[in-house]
Amino acid sequence: MQKTMFGRLCGAVLALALVGPAQAKDFSKPLALPANTLINFTIQHEIHRTAEGTTPASDLTVTVRYRLNVDPNTQGYHVKINVIGVDLPSRVSALDRMALTQASSTLSGLEYQADQDLMPVEVLNWTTQAGKLADSFADLMGVKHDDPAITGMRDLYAAMTPAQASDSLLQEWSYPAIVQNVELDLGPALKADTSAPGAGGQQLKRQETMQLKSVSRSSNKATIEFHSAFDPASANAVGRATVAALQAQIPTFPKYSEAQLARLQIDETMDCAYEMDIRTGLATKSDCTKTAGSLDEKGAAKSQTDHWVITQAIVAK
Repeated sequence: MQKTMFGRLCGAVLALALVGPAQAKDFSKPLALPANTLINFTIQHEIHRTAEGTTPASDLTVTVRYRLNVDPNTQGYHVKINVIGVDLPSRVSALDRMALTQASSTLSGLEYQADQDLMPVEVLNWTTQAGKLADSFADLMGVKHDDPAITGMRDLYAAMTPAQASDSLLQEWSYPAIVQNVELDLGPALKADTSAPGAGGQQLKRQETMQLKSVSRSSNKATIEFHSAFDPASANAVGRATVAALQAQIPTFPKYSEAQLARLQIDETMDCAYEMDIRTGLATKSDCTKTAGSLDEKGAAKSQTDHWVITQAIVAK
């Protein structure tokens, strides 16, 4: 996930502070983790999917418990992921439980470079780690490491840069980082507009807001709310251009009619409520909901809502 506009603005604020008088903020705690910091990092993830003509369906809620080894370096932090447990509902069968546990463990041992906010930047030693991931999925599927499906996965990974691999594999790790190292005052929400190049030369625009809701010195907690949403017109333009590009490149890609494309509504919203430890600057709890809408392979509208509760706790030594 790219750094939000607020991350860039905070950097600008810190730079200005070097040449102008410092002004105390209601919340300002730089993240400065010492060498060999251990963080218990837990992700609880639930998915809801809806489609035209169907009732909402809820998938399983899976909770994966990780331990992160974090070491500062000149770029920010070197982080290594270790899986320490997977929690599943009791109704899951023994076979599904084993498969889900194995799937959740594929990231164990992966190492990545993070910036000063602990935002993942790139997967380290990506060529080697990509091969290990492909082998893990082969073992999970019970097939040989040179099975055509696994070979296709290797080719997909090989086409990724270390930064693209980070965006693809470490999405949840980026959510707490959105509010780490920010400086905020109590009051109205701050607003920012961002844009990034999309398919066909179109610009994908996004609006973001961030607001400090409360600060408690007695409990050493602050609460922050974050909202992000696509600009509908730019998202739909990028969506159309993406469909056209995929249709030109992939013979089997669905051929949507103009009527179906006219109904194309690409939208994505993200809302997060954060609890911050004002002593460390760490986001100890991130409660995030993302809703995305698009078309299915038949041109029918569909949406997916993901809900995450992510917690971080420094392990006492």
